[in-house]
Formats: sequence, structure tokens, C-alpha cells
Amino acid sequence: MADLIGTGSHPIVFAGLCSTGTRLAECPGTRTQTADIMYLGPAFLFAAFASLFYVPGFLDQPLGMLTPRQLVSQLLFSVFALIALAALARSIEFDPVWPWRPGFRRLMNWLLGRTQ
Repeated sequence: MADLIGTGSHPIVFAGLCSTGTRLAECPGTRTQTADIMYLGPAFLFAAFASLFYVPGFLDQPLGMLTPRQLVSQLLFSVFALIALAALARSIEFDPVWPWRPGFRRLMNWLLGRTQ
């Protein structure tokens, strides 16, 4: 039987089983734990992409002195950095891995054996 964390309309289910022992596809209103951490990974991925295009000393150079390669590289850096920040903001809002989210507190209480 799977361990059920949380209560409410959307319980989180581990091991692909509902609390009744049936398969996850047969349990309406459930979601797996891995589906909840979907915004933090892209934030790190786009931050890594952004780091590939960083131009050192970009803010110290006048725009007219930049070569086309540096300008394109810095534009790509800016785009990927903004996407990474947006994904991080979305992760902070929805992912249960942050300490102020109720899902994190429920998981920690369950792991530490505390009653709710």
C-alpha cells in the first residue's frame, strides 16, 4: 500500500498506488510526487544555458563598441536569464520543495513521524 501524504482534493501518492492499493490511473484526483517538481529543473537548465552566453565586462562597454558576436551572445544571455528567473518564480509559487509550502511541511511531518 502506498504512503499517502496530505489530505484534501488532491492527495499526493507514492509508488503509483492509491491509499486503497489500486493503481494510480484508477484513482481520480491524485497526482504523483514527481509531477510536482516541474518548475525547478527548467530554472537550473536555463540558468546553465545563460551562463554559456555571458560576456564579461558587458556593462562596462558602450553598445557601439560591442562586436555583433558579443551583442548576440549577450542577448541570448538576457533571454535565458529571464526565462530562468521566470521558472524559478513559478517554482517558488507552486513546487512543494520550498519550506514555506504546505506540501513540504506535510512531507517533513510524515518523515519525522509527527502527527498532524
